[in-house]
Amino acid sequence: MQSDPILREIAALKAASMRQEITSLADGTVIFSGTETWRIVYEKLLASSDIKEYQSVAWARTQDYWQDSPGRQSLAVNFAALERGVLIERIVILRDDLWPLSDPIPTGPLGQWIEEQHNQGLWICLVRESQLAGEPDLLADLGIYGERACGVQELDDRSRTLRFVLQFDPEAIRLAQERWRRLELFATSYRQLLDRIPDD
Repeated sequence: MQSDPILREIAALKAASMRQEITSLADGTVIFSGTETWRIVYEKLLASSDIKEYQSVAWARTQDYWQDSPGRQSLAVNFAALERGVLIERIVILRDDLWPLSDPIPTGPLGQWIEEQHNQGLWICLVRESQLAGEPDLLADLGIYGERACGVQELDDRSRTLRFVLQFDPEAIRLAQERWRRLELFATSYRQLLDRIPDD
C-alpha cells in the first residue's frame, strides 16, 4: 500500500536481508552484529543442563578485555556454571605488550582477571600472540559449548563486539574443536606458570 519509491526500495532491501537471515537460521547459524545481545544466548547455553563442558579461547588485545559491565556479568555466569559442575577451560591469547617476556605471568587488570578465574576453578592456559605467528587462523575469540554449538566473537580495537556468529552445526563444532586442539599445543597452563615463579 506504500507508493513512495524510496520506501519501496528500502523495503525490498530489508526483505532481502531478512531472507538471508532466515536462511542462516535454517542452517543453524545466528549472527549478532554490533550488539551485546549475543550474551543472552551465551548465558542460556551455559545455563543449559546438557552443557557439561565449555571451551573458550579469549583473544585479549587490550587491558579493557571483558572489563566492562557485560563482561563482568558474563564472567559471573561462568562462575555459576562452574558451581553446577560444568568443566570450563579457557585459553587466553595475549599480545606481547600485555604479557612481556620479562614477566612470568600477566599483570595489571588482565592479570587480575586471569587470576580471578584461576582461583574460582577455571582451567586456564596462556599463549602469547607472537607464538601463533605461523598459525594466524588460531587468533580468534572462540567458544565451544559441548557438542551443541560454537561461537566466534569479532571485536574492535577497544574490545567491543562487532559481530558474534553462533553455529548449531556439527561440522562447525568439529572444526572448532580441531582449532582448539591445535591451539593447546602452544599454550601453557597458568598453574604451571605460577609454579615457575621462584619463592622470595
